[in-house]
Amino acid sequence: MNPPPRPHAPQPHVVVVQHKSGCGTAAIVLGIFAGVIVLLIGGCFALGLGAAGGIARQASEEQTARDAQEKAELAKPVKVSTIPWSEVAAVYAVGSTATDLTREERWKDYKGKTIWWTGTLVDATKDFRGQYKLSVRHQPNTLTSDVIVTLRDDQGPPAAALRKGDNVTYQARLVSWGSLLPITADNGVVIR
Repeated sequence: MNPPPRPHAPQPHVVVVQHKSGCGTAAIVLGIFAGVIVLLIGGCFALGLGAAGGIARQASEEQTARDAQEKAELAKPVKVSTIPWSEVAAVYAVGSTATDLTREERWKDYKGKTIWWTGTLVDATKDFRGQYKLSVRHQPNTLTSDVIVTLRDDQGPPAAALRKGDNVTYQARLVSWGSLLPITADNGVVIR
């Protein structure tokens, strides 16, 4: 005897899902990674700008303090020395027989002294930092100038009124000397 036929059991529906390649997943991971990198770089850049801003602000504050100190120094009465150009020329002018060692020693007596001299204007200029300068010749045998005077900021208009070859009287503080370079002075004021 044959067993009775079994009722036909429903077959489960099998849904076949095709697995796509990892391109979509890789794109998502790559996008997240790129976003994190952009955020890190942006954060570092912002921190850098913040630090640079802080440094710039500090430098600006320091410059303001220096400017205030310089203005306070300029407001003080200045004791003008009685050192004549002829005394300095004997040691530092073209044709002097003084050695550099002698010049170095003698400069200790002159450095920082405020002088009041008259010479011939070679040129009046403004350097790359915006500082006004006078090139002044005191000796007739000097080819260029004997003294380079850096003027105070408020001395631009008086300097602009000068012409090459003018006799110019100035007050300035002696700064340095050189074997081949002129004597330098700062804090200069055009007297005329």
